[in-house]
Amino acid sequence: MSKKIYVNCRYLTQHTTGVQRYAEEICKKLSEIDENLIFVAPPKKYMLKNHTSIKIVNFGFFNGHIWEQFVLPFYFIKKRNYILLNLANTAPIFGTKNALVLHDIQFARKPRIHSFLFTAIYKAIIPLALKRSSPIITVSHESKKDILKFYKTKKEIIIAPNATSETFSSNAITETFKKKYILSISPFSYHKNFSNIIKSFLSLEDKSYQLIITGTPNKNFNFSKDDIELKNVKFIGRVTDTELKNLYQHAKCLIYPSFSEGFGLPIIEAQKCQCPVIASDIPVFHEVGGESILYCNPFDYRDIANKIELLIRDVSLCEELKNRGLINSEKYSWQRSAEKIYNAIQKQVI
Repeated sequence: MSKKIYVNCRYLTQHTTGVQRYAEEICKKLSEIDENLIFVAPPKKYMLKNHTSIKIVNFGFFNGHIWEQFVLPFYFIKKRNYILLNLANTAPIFGTKNALVLHDIQFARKPRIHSFLFTAIYKAIIPLALKRSSPIITVSHESKKDILKFYKTKKEIIIAPNATSETFSSNAITETFKKKYILSISPFSYHKNFSNIIKSFLSLEDKSYQLIITGTPNKNFNFSKDDIELKNVKFIGRVTDTELKNLYQHAKCLIYPSFSEGFGLPIIEAQKCQCPVIASDIPVFHEVGGESILYCNPFDYRDIANKIELLIRDVSLCEELKNRGLINSEKYSWQRSAEKIYNAIQKQVI
């Protein structure tokens, strides 16, 4: 007898980052695989708009961790033969039978990235959530290694990676940007290496390019765009998928020199749009991108600048990275990742 799958949709109340994008895309594909899935969400205005294909059940009151830990479990008191799929790192630590997607453990590896409260909550929840969850899913082999190293779990960990949304695959005519530019996606966190992004751009010999930066700083990132009074550095805030596709398509390159990541979704998004990628020489990016990335030393802004200058000068290298990148991006599929998750859940013995 197949198990009834419920999905924890707390993520719908959050601003979209890579984690929420993952949850959104997986939900779409799961609803195509099994039309009987039930999506349970807190009673709050949703941040995400693209859920017309799924049926959402509003339950209880409050939101955030309080809803997830103390309200959501009551929904399952009388239910049997089910699993609650949690797609955004956290899960109830009592009263539910869970499957958990843990994207990374930056809160444990790099605690200064987040606030003290955020780190404390995650350090309390994650070990207990892992004990109550089977299957455990993550997005890369590097994240799997980190989970095994920090939490010593003996449970099987399934790899179900990110992919690109349909927006990045469409052939719609997009806007042409008149100014040449280099692109940086939401670098407002310490592990995203914002300082060296700015330093590398300022040190370029070719001053004809702009640096376009998307996203908005989180509460824990001490930064004001007024601190950088540079006409060639442009902060454009949050963008839609269509706007992001336009930015990728017309950029000279994406620079993504993170110190650490669980996956690195912007890499394959850029590659899908045939935008060359300069990214950190770290294991997870080699796993995600292989030979389709131009690697840099994230600790050395001069090396980042040298790699940008190389792409500006070398047209043939640019074209080679575009072609390799497109081939690499096509290895990833939301459909395949959703099927991995669904099949892993159905194999569990409750």
